[in-house]
Amino acid sequence: MLLIMGYLVELFGRYFLTRELVTAAFVAAQVNVAIVEPDLPDPHYRGVASRFGDLDDKWVGGNLKCDPTRRVQPEDHICAHRVLSARRSCGTVLILENPRTKKRSWCMVMDSGPFGAKVYEKGASGKYTKPVYVDGRHAWYVKIRRGDKPPPNKCPSGDCIGKWRGYLDISPAAAEELGHNGMERIHAWRADRLNKQLDSRRKKSEKLWAFLYEGFFPRDRVAALWGP
Repeated sequence: MLLIMGYLVELFGRYFLTRELVTAAFVAAQVNVAIVEPDLPDPHYRGVASRFGDLDDKWVGGNLKCDPTRRVQPEDHICAHRVLSARRSCGTVLILENPRTKKRSWCMVMDSGPFGAKVYEKGASGKYTKPVYVDGRHAWYVKIRRGDKPPPNKCPSGDCIGKWRGYLDISPAAAEELGHNGMERIHAWRADRLNKQLDSRRKKSEKLWAFLYEGFFPRDRVAALWGP
């Protein structure tokens, strides 16, 4: 089929249309036939994600942990993760999906967080499951380390714990592509691991498994979605 279309490029390029126009149509046909967006395996991470990096975000903090010379910019596809922001994992690329909107995007881990934690006290079961309210709102505080306790003004009973609100902070650019509402569940895959999983599919199919975000990825730094 593609060979026949190749001959048509020569024919119509000579007699009917400009060669450039037909060639462009030929390339577009190849892309539409070959490239599809795959169904993904079970997420490597799932949970609530928040949004950070807006111009009016007072909780952004200082420069990025993975790049001390840079601050988060609203147009950056970056994210903050408490574990993957360790020095050896800085720059990890995550593929993101909003299960509510079914939209996908990506981000590169360049900062540590999120650190917002909701306050709970013991409930009837004896476990810390009862939300603590202050001024009619669920109390929360900034929890940096796992053992950081809520401040006294957030825990009137004196016996409370803080549970992190989310596992991921995503920048405005990624949030907008996902249709993210600022605080909702997000599925995430590590791009390097995902590539290995998709490789097994490529060997069983003639389709070219690729994401539709190819134009947004720095391919010299992120080859995980396409392989060698």
